[in-house]
Amino acid sequence: MIVIRNTFQLQFGKAKEAKAIIQQIRSIEKAHSPTRVMTDLTGPFFTLVLEFEEESLSTWEKRQQETLGQAALRPLFESLYALTLSGHREIFNLV
Repeated sequence: MIVIRNTFQLQFGKAKEAKAIIQQIRSIEKAHSPTRVMTDLTGPFFTLVLEFEEESLSTWEKRQQETLGQAALRPLFESLYALTLSGHREIFNLV
């Protein structure tokens, strides 16, 4: 089992908008929704973290392609990316 953590550093004051977009994405894409959606309490302001759990890297890659290929989700992802200054991904083994 693996955990994928996508961290987005948002533009100043844009966390509320980003959370609303994530909720829209989750309402459309229930099968591959993040396990957890988190925002900062400490550290860099306006940080949004999405965590997913998958059986393997290959399963995650397949689901990633399926999700990003959905036409209904493209405008939502583009809106989220427009609010983002930077980001990074971490992948962990769950022990």
